[in-house]
Amino acid sequence: LVLRMIEEEGLDAKIMRVGNLMSRQLDGEFQVNFATNNFMSTLRSYAALGRFPVDEMDVEDEFSPIDEVAHAIVLLAGTDKKFTVFHAYNSHRVEMGNIILAMQQCDINIDVAEPDEFVRRLRVALADDNVNAYVSPLVNYNLDDDEMRFELESDNRFTVKALYRLGFQWSITELGYLRKAIAMMQLLGFFDMEE
Repeated sequence: LVLRMIEEEGLDAKIMRVGNLMSRQLDGEFQVNFATNNFMSTLRSYAALGRFPVDEMDVEDEFSPIDEVAHAIVLLAGTDKKFTVFHAYNSHRVEMGNIILAMQQCDINIDVAEPDEFVRRLRVALADDNVNAYVSPLVNYNLDDDEMRFELESDNRFTVKALYRLGFQWSITELGYLRKAIAMMQLLGFFDMEE
């Protein structure tokens, strides 16, 4: 609808697609609604389970620090009217193994497990009413329905190049940032499990 209004009615608008909105690069402060962040809920699930599958260690994701996303959006909003759709998310990828390492370095007990042992522990945890709510974000993990799951791919190379032209570049997601983000969530009690 927005694209049609831009083309047919001359609406002066931009569409900004964002990625995995995470804590600020500046200080690790997280968004107010951290409890509803799907990615962080998944990390909490791994912490509650105390396991992470070894075959997923090299899976890549992106952390888009919210302060950098806001800066990028402001810059992109001022571009020529002919540019209407941007993908404002961090172009630097990070492997889950690095995220798990940061969690371990923050004293969150997560062991790397073989896939069959991980699934076995997940099934047991899902059947336990005391743990179920913490691990339920992992319910889609390889529980015989992989053919029903798919990832929506996106490409932000055009946006990254536009941002370079505007004097902006994304910070590399390094271990210090990951630890700072995890530690901030720990301060908020996010990884605590109620007895």
